[in-house]
Order: sequence, then structure tokens, then C-alpha cells
Amino acid sequence: MVSKNEKSPDNSKKPDNGMQKRGEEEVMAGKSSLLQVPVKRASDEDNPNLADTDSLQKENNKRNTKNIILEVSGIQRTPQKRKYPYWVKHSAGRENTEKENTDLTDMKIKIETLKTKPVLETVQFNSFPPETQKIIDPETTYLEKNSDPEKKLSGSSQVALEPKSPVSPETAPEKKVELIPETKKKGIFPPEIRPQAQKTKIKKKSRFLGKMKDLTRDIAGIKESEKLSDKLKEFFDEVKTPEGAKKKFAEVVQSLKDEELRVLPPYDPVTCGPLLEYEIPSGFTEIERYWVEEPYAFISIIENLEMKYYYVVEPTLSTYEKAVLERVRDNLEDMLTQDDMISGQDKDVILINRGMRLLDQYYSTLEVSSIHKIMYFLRRNFIGYERINALIRDPNIEDISCSGIEIPIYLYHMKHNNIVTNILFGEKEVDSLVVKLCQRSGKHISIGEPIVDATLPDGSRIQATLGKEVTTRGSSFTIRKFNGDPITPIDLIRYGTCSIEMMAYYWIAIENNISVLFAGGTASGKTSLMNAISLLIPRLSKVVSIEDTREIMLHHENWIAGATRKSFTVGGTGEVSMYELLKAALRQRPEYILVGEVRGKEALTLFQAMSTGHTTYSTMHASDVQTVINRLENEPINVPHVMMQALGVICIQMQTYVNETRVRRTKTIVEITGLDARSGSLRINELYRWEPVHDNFKRAGDSYVLNGIMKARGWNPDKLFIEFKNREQILAYLTAKQIRDYVSVSLIVHMYATNPQLVMEAVGNDTLQDMVMHHS
Repeated sequence: MVSKNEKSPDNSKKPDNGMQKRGEEEVMAGKSSLLQVPVKRASDEDNPNLADTDSLQKENNKRNTKNIILEVSGIQRTPQKRKYPYWVKHSAGRENTEKENTDLTDMKIKIETLKTKPVLETVQFNSFPPETQKIIDPETTYLEKNSDPEKKLSGSSQVALEPKSPVSPETAPEKKVELIPETKKKGIFPPEIRPQAQKTKIKKKSRFLGKMKDLTRDIAGIKESEKLSDKLKEFFDEVKTPEGAKKKFAEVVQSLKDEELRVLPPYDPVTCGPLLEYEIPSGFTEIERYWVEEPYAFISIIENLEMKYYYVVEPTLSTYEKAVLERVRDNLEDMLTQDDMISGQDKDVILINRGMRLLDQYYSTLEVSSIHKIMYFLRRNFIGYERINALIRDPNIEDISCSGIEIPIYLYHMKHNNIVTNILFGEKEVDSLVVKLCQRSGKHISIGEPIVDATLPDGSRIQATLGKEVTTRGSSFTIRKFNGDPITPIDLIRYGTCSIEMMAYYWIAIENNISVLFAGGTASGKTSLMNAISLLIPRLSKVVSIEDTREIMLHHENWIAGATRKSFTVGGTGEVSMYELLKAALRQRPEYILVGEVRGKEALTLFQAMSTGHTTYSTMHASDVQTVINRLENEPINVPHVMMQALGVICIQMQTYVNETRVRRTKTIVEITGLDARSGSLRINELYRWEPVHDNFKRAGDSYVLNGIMKARGWNPDKLFIEFKNREQILAYLTAKQIRDYVSVSLIVHMYATNPQLVMEAVGNDTLQDMVMHHS
């Protein structure tokens, strides 16, 4: 080490400013592959600390700034006469003298001088030898410590150099010091180099990188003759394209399909114990119990002196089982998102497979009963409808109603009518459930659009509200359940909704293209009756149905099922109304048109279709015949009386009580016979009426409709009577044999239309049931 006024003993030449500038230009041009550092050296005039070093810099004009930085960093690009920077004096193995202390102070001044010049680069700390790391401090804070000079610092960091105020020689300490950075701080300027340690480090790193390259080749299947970088670039470029992404996703899907599926372990209540624990509440009596998902959930109907209760019983989880359920559920969310895209039909199988893998991996000691409990709740929450899943699965439930926050859910039960449940929701829980139900229906609900009418995947109708803006007691929903097994004419006869004679009348009327309007109050069975008698439509006829929400279910192949659509924008663009669907249906040459409910201008179009010869069936909210006529002839429908003559039959449905049991009955069937010439009003003929005293139906008079059919078909009264009685016999046979599924009923109707004699012989020989089973 030399002082600022001494010459270096190993190099008599001093840096030249010209060479220094050329070195700076090379660095600025980015020619250095090791340190691409744009360096801006301050002039000597700007830095007063270099005033005493002007002569040294002028004499060493052949040494440029680039080589200075490389040497200071411990990297020698070209052979050097000197192993260390020209201001560093090697003192290893000698005792520190007073002169060496001065040299150290001098070195500190030089380093501080260089640090005052902006260096726009970050340098990896680990790239320097250990001896360098222990001396250099990026923040120029030096500590006076008596520590081991061989102590090494670990870790890597990137340090940005900032100009610091220089330290003058006069203020430098004269005592013996050892320059060590603060703990875990890094620097960049090495006064001493250990090439062997650096080579060892590079050797280890090279060996590690070599192993990584070999491993990458093995995984990717790249041959040694192929260049690894080119293959990897080709792979990533392929994945970035849509086609490549689809290909890779297909490979992942196939790998998932090829996995061996896990299944639930067998459950034996005797050896594993019961999954459910239930005690009838004190003061209550159980009047009915039945399973909705054996062995996981059952329903207990209990009552006290005040009312009946619908009690849902599900497994009870321990604290540990709840923790396991929560963790597995969180882990399953991302996995099931991908699996849902793989197979929407096998959700249950995939969920069990993924859930069992997680349980086997993390909780292999769980008992069989605990596994079944956890998997039940996973399936209920992911695939089902969470806490109302048991209500959805119960075939005895018709309506599910949630009125708000902390209010029990109410049901309409087929046997017990209106009944309250033991299920209620908090605010966040009911909001989340409403959003989920709407998403399952393919609709969006928000505070901006808080009301949604939709259809669930199983066909059930849902009306939902979100928040307290439109329903002040909180989010609400009403689900009108759809029976997956449609109601047939045989069901209506068994329920007592109508008689065999009335159903035979419908059969002849429908077969001969008589239009019918079904009216009644809410939940009176209008749509169910229309859907049931639609099975009597000839099988090969073209049918078009139009609804707001899908409810009609037919067994006809030549059937176009239409549904309205709301607008996606505020301006109403893209909306498809019932009126537009009805206009489109008239261009499709249908023989039968079924409209879910008429309430607006589409009713006028419907009556225009009747007048042009199309057979139509529709529903309307009205409690009697006069109300139907008033609604049709006034705003907003405005159907003229002349057009109403095209309507053949009006059926009024009602919901009433028989022996304290709520039932649905056909209140009356009337025929429209024309217009009164004097008054201009409609003339009607009441054909059937319900007698509430005896709970039966009475024929009120002769049928103008049947007489018109007899004349149109060229039948005599005997032929009409035979046709009517044949249909009565078939319906009575099906009712007695309980052949009530819609496929069998539709098949028998079609068989009678093509070969009535064969069907009647089968009824007489009691072989119709075997014939149906053979053909189905």
C-alpha cells in the first residue's frame, strides 16, 4: 500500500485520462460481459479529495477505469504484472506496523473516493471471495471489531452503490483497526483475493448445473445430441399458443382419467357404529320418519300441541372431524375446478376419488365412520345445495321458502301441507347460498340486479332476491320443485284431481285439435294438468312449447322447447320475449303450441294462432270463467270476442281441503259455444263440476265439443260412444295396474292411435302391461 504521495513500487506508470475515458466508453457501450456497468466519473475539480492525486492519475494514463473496476472486483481479464490493485499493498504474514495502519487508512480514503462516483449497477455479493466480503460494506459503515479475519459471510444480495461523503485523511483514525462490515451486510470492492476459494465455488456450481441439465433432459426426453436451450424454448413457445395449451391440458386430462379411482370404504352400521345421533326433542311426538339419503340423512316429522315441525337429521362432527373437513375442502377447491371441466356427469365419482386421496395422504388413521361423515359433507356442499340439500332430495316437498335472515325455512309438504323446518341462516350464509343457487341456474344476481327468476339444473323454478334493498328482512328465495318423474294422466286420476271420464274427454278433444285454456289460482295445478294431458297429443305431431321458465316435459321427439331470455344490457338489447317466441313458432308450422302462461300482448297472438287453425294450450291466473273472460277482453290483452270463439274449452283448477287435507281439484270444465247474437257476449256450456260434499265430479250437460267432433269425423252417436268408452277402459286399466310412468302412457296412446283393436284386445286379455314392457 502506498500513500497518496508515493509511487507504487511495482508500477511506475500512472493512469492516463485518455485511456480512462476510452475504458469508460467501452463500459458504457456494454462490451464487458462480466460487469456491464455504465460508469460516470466525476471530474477532479468536482471532487476535492482528488486534489492531491492529480499527479498520480496523470502518470498512470495507460490504466483505464474499466480495468480498475475489474481489478478492484478481483477479476483479471488480461495478464497483469501486479496481482493486486496499485493502491493495495500485500501484507499477509507480516505484523501490522504503524505504516500499515497508515496504508489501511489510505486504502479507505481511496475506496471512499471511488464510491463518491456514481456507479449505476447492482453487483452480486456472492461473486466476491470471502476475504472481499468481510471488508467491503456497501453503506461505507466500518466497525472496529476484534473478530476472526477468516470469518465468512453467507448469503447473496444485490447492492446498489450510492455516493457517500468522503473521509479526509486528517479525520482518519490512527489506531490499529480491522475493517469488518456490519453483520449480514455486503460490499463490492475487494482489497484481497483468494482465487482458489472462488474456483472451488464455481466448480461446485458447475457440477450442480450439470446435474440439473441432465435431470431436465431425462424428464423432457431430450437426446444428448439435441441442444437443451433450443428444445426448452420450443416447448415454452408451444405451450404459449392456444393449440399448445389445449394439447397440454388434454394430456393432463388423460393422465387424470388413467388414474385408479378411489372409492369409499364399505360401511357397516354394526361394526362401524351409527352415523346419526338423534333424540326426539322434549315435549314433541314423532309422527313420521323416512330417509332422504340413506344412511346419511333422514327426516323426522314431529309435533307438539301447537304445530308440526320438519326436522332434518344429519351426521354430527367432532372438533377434529370439523378441522379435517375444513382442510380437505380447501385443498379440493382448485382440484375440482379442473375435474369439473373433465366430466360434468361424474362429479360424484371424481369428488370421492380426490377426497379419498387427500384423506389417505394426510389422515390415514381416520375411522370408517369419520371418513363417511366427512365425505358426505364434502359431497353435500360441493355437488349438492349445502344445508337445503335434504329438502331438494325429498320427493314429498313441493315448495321451499326462505323469507330472510334468522327465519326458519318453510315448506309445503304433500302430506303435511305447510310446515316449518329446523333450518335457518345467518346473513352471510343466506347471501352466499342465494348467489350459489343463481349461479347453478346460469344467472347472475347482484345488488344492482337483486331479483332473479331462474330454473335450477333439476328443473325446479327459483325466485331469489339479494340483500335488504328489495326485501328488508334480508336475502330470500323460493324454490318450486320440479318432479323429475313428470305427472301423467294416471297420476291425476289417482290423486282425484279429475275423473276417468273427464280424462277420456280430454283425450278425444286433444286428439281432434281442440284448444284448451287452464286457469286457476297460485299452486292450483294448472301447469301440471296441462303437462299431463299433453302426453295425449299424437306422438308424431310437431309440438312447440314457449315458457318463461322450463316446466313442460314431453316424451315427443318432434318437440321444440322454447324459453324466454332477458336482456344482457341496460337498454334491453338481446331480450327474447314470449311474444317474439310465439311469432317465431307460427313460422315453424306447428300442430300444437303450448304456452306456459299468458299475461300480456302474447295472448292476442295466441288467439290469432287459434283462429288460423293451430291447436294451443296455455295457462292463466284466474279463479273462475268470468274472470278469465274479463282478463282476456281488457288491458293489456284485449282479445276481441270474435277471436275467443276459437277457444274450445276452459278448465278451472283450484286448491282446496277435503277432510282437513289440502288437495287439488278441477273445479269446472266449460265449453265455449259461440257468441250470443243479441248481447254479443260469449255463450258457455258447463260440462263437468266438482261436488265438494261427496268429493266427486258431476256431469252437468251434453258436450257441444264432442258433437262437433262427431260431425267433423263423420261418426254416428254409437261410434262416438264406443270411442269414448274405449278410452275410459284403457285409463281404468292403467290406473288399476298402476302403469303411470310417462313413457308407458305415451306409448299406449300412440299404440291406440295406430291400432286401437290390438290395444283393446290386450286390455280384455289383461296382456297390455306385458305388451308395454315388451315394447319399452
